[in-house]
Amino acid sequence: MRFICFIVILFTTWCSVMADDGHYTADSCARYEIIGEAVFDFGDIEQDAGAAKCTFAIKSEGDIPLLILTGSTTCPCTQVTYSQDVVQPGDTLTMTVTYDPHLNLGQFSQAAVLKTNACPYQFIRVYVKGNVIGRSNS
Repeated sequence: MRFICFIVILFTTWCSVMADDGHYTADSCARYEIIGEAVFDFGDIEQDAGAAKCTFAIKSEGDIPLLILTGSTTCPCTQVTYSQDVVQPGDTLTMTVTYDPHLNLGQFSQAAVLKTNACPYQFIRVYVKGNVIGRSNS
C-alpha cells in the first residue's frame, strides 16, 4: 500500500512539474541540507534500558520537491523512520533513528540512509554511535 501511495505521489509531482508555467527547468534539482550535526553520540546506554532514539532534521533546499524513496540502516539493531515521503522546497523532514542496545555490549557505530531524488548526492546519511554497558551489579 505504501508503494502505491508513493507511486501516486511521484506521478502527481511529475505532472505538476510538467504543467508548470516554466518555473522548473532542465537544471531543476532536489537538494537538501542536514540541519545540525549528521552524527549523534548516545554516550553510555544501559543494555536493559530499552531503545534509544534521536532525531535529525533535513531541509529541502532545491527548486523541486525532495522525494524520499527508501530508508535503510546498516544493522537490524537500528531502525529509521521519517515524517513524510515528499518534502516541498523550504520544508523540513524529520528523520528518527532508533538503536536497540539489547543485542550487543560495547561500542557501536551505525548508519541510517534515506535514498532520495536529490542531486548530485541521492543518499542522506546520518550516524549514531555510543557504548552499550551491562547492568550495574550494585
